Amino acid sequence: MAKALVILGVLIMLFNCCGINKEALAENNDSDIYSEKKYIFPMDWVGNYEGQLLIFDESADSSFIKMKLSIGYPDASGFYPWTITYGENDIRSYGLEAVNPEVGHYRIDEFNSIKVDAYLKGNHLISKFHIKNTDIMIDYEKVSNGINVHLYITQTNNYNESGGEIIGSSTVPMVASFPLNVFQKAYLKKQD
Repeated sequence: MAKALVILGVLIMLFNCCGINKEALAENNDSDIYSEKKYIFPMDWVGNYEGQLLIFDESADSSFIKMKLSIGYPDASGFYPWTITYGENDIRSYGLEAVNPEVGHYRIDEFNSIKVDAYLKGNHLISKFHIKNTDIMIDYEKVSNGINVHLYITQTNNYNESGGEIIGSSTVPMVASFPLNVFQKAYLKKQD
């Protein structure tokens, strides 16, 4: 019973957090997170970036590899060249296309029949996709003089399920939580 009350309390807090309005955020003058510069996507993002990709695996060990991101002006077909390089020889040439820029909907075309949807939220281009029992979420954030990259990898066939209890006249929803297998992050500094 105590466990169910804790879960219910957490769910109530989550639902209440979703109700924060813009006026409440504007009152927070202690942080400039709400007044950050708005970059025009993708034009303000065009350029060459590089840095170190820090990789944390399941054992909490870390390693790193050199990472580059090159975003070009649109080509004749309307794609913005989007090239990621890991190390010296792992080069992945993609194309960014605008699907519905009014709502921030873009797509990264791998030119091999894979097209990954991405969504612009503020200065973040975020995509989440599923491949072979794995969920991957990538967040590219445009910042002054560079781009922050955060990548999260979880296995979807291994999870913990909780909830489902009846408390009073309400049923607590089932919640599945997934282990984070790999976390990667990088600050890629603009080179030109």
